[in-house]
Amino acid sequence: MSTTEIRPEESTKEFNGSQLDRPRQLNNSLPPNLTWPLSDVISLCVQNLLPTSPLFLQDASTSQMCCSWIETLPALISNDHGVDDFLAPGIKALGQSILARSESGWAPVSSALEVQLSSMRAIKRALETSITPLCNRLVAATMCLLMSEIVLSKFPPNFSIHVKGMSDLIYHCGPKHYSIGSSQRLFVALRPILVTNAIMNRQSTFLAMKEWDDVPFQDIRAKPFQVLISEASHIPAILEKIDGLNYNNPTSANAMAKGLGLNLIHIMHRLNQWYSHLQEVIGYPLCWETVSVNGEALTWFADLIMATSLIHFWAFWIICAIELRKLEKGFPFLKEAIMHTCAQYLVDSHSVTAIFQVGTSILQSMDFFSQDAMNFVGIAEFSFPFHIAIISLSSLEGEYKTLSSQVIETALERSVGARFKEIRFLYMRKQ
Repeated sequence: MSTTEIRPEESTKEFNGSQLDRPRQLNNSLPPNLTWPLSDVISLCVQNLLPTSPLFLQDASTSQMCCSWIETLPALISNDHGVDDFLAPGIKALGQSILARSESGWAPVSSALEVQLSSMRAIKRALETSITPLCNRLVAATMCLLMSEIVLSKFPPNFSIHVKGMSDLIYHCGPKHYSIGSSQRLFVALRPILVTNAIMNRQSTFLAMKEWDDVPFQDIRAKPFQVLISEASHIPAILEKIDGLNYNNPTSANAMAKGLGLNLIHIMHRLNQWYSHLQEVIGYPLCWETVSVNGEALTWFADLIMATSLIHFWAFWIICAIELRKLEKGFPFLKEAIMHTCAQYLVDSHSVTAIFQVGTSILQSMDFFSQDAMNFVGIAEFSFPFHIAIISLSSLEGEYKTLSSQVIETALERSVGARFKEIRFLYMRKQ
């Protein structure tokens, strides 16, 4: 992970998109523990997490991106109510980890681990108090700690624990809390992480509840990516119920399997509607095929927000298609039963061919997300769809088994693929 060039200090309290502040000059005498002003540390984090070029952002801000929560930090630290008790250590842990993992190795990893431990203790102490007034800063502190662990560790063991902690905090404060200001921005940024983690763990999430879908967006209309996340929030509950099917009770299992199959068809239909609507609204190609200098097929996009939206759309669609095929295999009557019940059902809509093509499109998007100016946000946005594409293509059989293996091998062996493997994936479920 490379650190952006750092110029002398030009500190302000607002960060937006590519207009980033630059902290003080790094030098070889940098102390083991980061002692910069907090605003400088935030600036360092912004430079390394968010895109450095406005060319990647057609939108005026990065508020839809999963790393955009960091843009709320200046407003949070401007509130003096005990910020140094737990938020500052989290911010410093992230900054220290970035320095430790920089190509120049500006800080020892051991010092980053020490700051992480300090941050964990501070958050634990804060959780023992009345958490409602501290909710936003506790969520932000936990996210800083999580990101610092991701930067340092290949597979951070506490990932799901931290995400569950943030999920519990957000639920505790209620949907109304996240309808305005920095609270809303924080919610919008973390919502995709909570939903995709719920999908990976195959556990339902409160974010599928109507009030959590409506209230946070009652004053600020949800952008297309957030609308997509709303549709995807219903997937974890279906996966949880599929895992709970009782095959020892055929009558009950058959009825439940049919209902779950219909639910998957409905979500796939809603996903396709989302895509069609996006095409109508945007008015220009959402993506296109191109060829690399080495002659490799690539999928390219107009900007980062569009790219993020589409690869997540593909990932959510693949999940539904794979699960529907599994249900049809386990319950042979299901295909015909659904066909007679659901007008939206198409026999080839979730075919192996379609799954292979969509999974391949995700992997061919890798070069777009790995561009240097993307910084860590490219890796963060790509990791979940990448993982879904890998495990989905790996599950294909028949004539596509060999083809899928070749596509996966090509993706992992390419130099850009090696870079993604080195920097770590956010979502790696234990098999």
